[in-house]
Amino acid sequence: MLSYNRSAQIGVAHNVGGRFAPPTLYASGKPAPRAVALADVDRDGKLDTLVLNVPSSTNAGDPEVDHGSVSVYRGAGDGTLGAPVSYATGGLALDFEVADLDGDDWPDVATAAFDGEGVAVLRGDGHGALLPRVITPVGTRMATLTAGDLDHDGDLDLVTGSFDNIWVFHNDGDAGFAVEGPYVIRNEELAVADATRDGVLDLVVAAAPSRIVPQEAGHLVAPVPVAVGGERVELADFDGDGRLDAVTGFDGVSLLRGRAGGSFAPPQSLAFSPQTKFESAVGDVDGDGHPDLVYGGGTALLTLRHNLGDGTFGPPVILPTESLDFNAAPALGDLDGDGDLDLAVAIGFRFPGSLQVYWNDGHGNFTLGPRMVTGGDSRTPAIARVTTLTGRPDILVPNWFDGTITVFQGHPDRTFSRFATLAAPAFAKTVVVRDVTQDGRADLVTAGPGPLFGIDFRVRIYPGTDHGLGAAIDLPAGTFPSTVVVTDLDSDGRPDIVVGGSHIAVHRALPGRWLRRPRPVRRGARRWPRGRRPRRRSPAGPGERRAHRAADRRAQPLPDTVAARRQGSHAAHGAAEMARKLGTAPDAAVGPRRLSHSP
Repeated sequence: MLSYNRSAQIGVAHNVGGRFAPPTLYASGKPAPRAVALADVDRDGKLDTLVLNVPSSTNAGDPEVDHGSVSVYRGAGDGTLGAPVSYATGGLALDFEVADLDGDDWPDVATAAFDGEGVAVLRGDGHGALLPRVITPVGTRMATLTAGDLDHDGDLDLVTGSFDNIWVFHNDGDAGFAVEGPYVIRNEELAVADATRDGVLDLVVAAAPSRIVPQEAGHLVAPVPVAVGGERVELADFDGDGRLDAVTGFDGVSLLRGRAGGSFAPPQSLAFSPQTKFESAVGDVDGDGHPDLVYGGGTALLTLRHNLGDGTFGPPVILPTESLDFNAAPALGDLDGDGDLDLAVAIGFRFPGSLQVYWNDGHGNFTLGPRMVTGGDSRTPAIARVTTLTGRPDILVPNWFDGTITVFQGHPDRTFSRFATLAAPAFAKTVVVRDVTQDGRADLVTAGPGPLFGIDFRVRIYPGTDHGLGAAIDLPAGTFPSTVVVTDLDSDGRPDIVVGGSHIAVHRALPGRWLRRPRPVRRGARRWPRGRRPRRRSPAGPGERRAHRAADRRAQPLPDTVAARRQGSHAAHGAAEMARKLGTAPDAAVGPRRLSHSP
């Protein structure tokens, strides 16, 4: 089922052998469809379609503003729909639920009204029609709604949100509601699930940050932040139990200990800073055999935490800095060839940005090294050898605002020089160096959503040559690209490209330098009460960040994926700039080449 807001239509796309046929379009109720649900409203054994329609105007003087409605299309059983019958919901109902609220086994409809009325319930009349709405007032603007038996009394309660507050509507069993709230919890989407595994439904709140709100005896208690935000996820065995743990964070840095079977324990806070995205790097900086943690982000200063060996950490060590380096994104690597991990830190949200190098004395004590100018709003750097001339690793910095990657060449005397500026897809924020073309040379891989977050989602590869990097190759990303991981997912000895964003897309490597056309890996289906099907949500935009990592988390030979939310002639110019410095000529291409996928 599809809804087309601008053209006031809905569409039915039939599944034919695993492929969807072009949709059959039906006119929707005026003025614009917002959401679609499926339920058997007349109990004839055939699914019907319910469409929530909202006004196109919020002007109180506009006669259309009170014309919000739910339209019911009776299903014929052959995939076609009958003419819609519409029922008034009141102005600007932004969300709805279809479920049996009064216990008569007929579907009812509940809507969340943004115009200050509260929650409206349209009960099923027992013959497939809906009765006039009955409003339970709250006196504020409601934007989201979900249903579930929160108090374990056998009937469905409602939970609704108004961005900064949440109300619980306790059902008396006959669609009469007692309102509890408000709970001051910021929210954008709501769902109910037994998140605490105690047999009682909890409230799951999507926002920045996301939270789980447990309940006891039918009442919500203090919300627990869910540490799945942030730009990155880092995996390592911090507590030495042989299972990979995860570090990630929004509102701080949290450790999620790995459990048998591949799941994670609840997050343990290592640092707390409200509304702050943290970037982290993991590695053994003091040579004791345990992975340590370096993190920064927002207004938090760059911090080192030494691992004590059991998954606990020593006190925070604030690293020295020449200025207040906020929005720091760290990376660890041996930059000077002395066998210990040094630190390269990109400073974001500056125009231009900068890169700060720290030297490690081998015991986890860092001193300031050189500082270089980068592009606008620099993100987490990569440390790898791509220029091949000096025998020292280089540092590659993605610049989100500029749509470029700055390459700094490392030298034996602990200095760095700007070697080249390469074009990346617009708003790329991840760079990976791996041999994805299967020729024994390291390639550069990045991905971005394109100009103005358009639909030209691209993975860009700069293939390695004997003297550096060649001209760019572009591939379709297969999803809104946020991060990129290169790993051998199927253990065939060839590196695959995994792109994370609105969902995960996998470019599997094939023999002969081929990559299979990207295949999306979506989240599993969710069972909803009373036959309710989940509505399709729009794909993740720039505000929804997904981080992911790939590793073997279940003691098997196949790696798992752990998911947390400018192009054109510049590409040829960047490759040409690198080629001139190397004294070689790039491939004769004016713009980025495109590597064909296998049929």
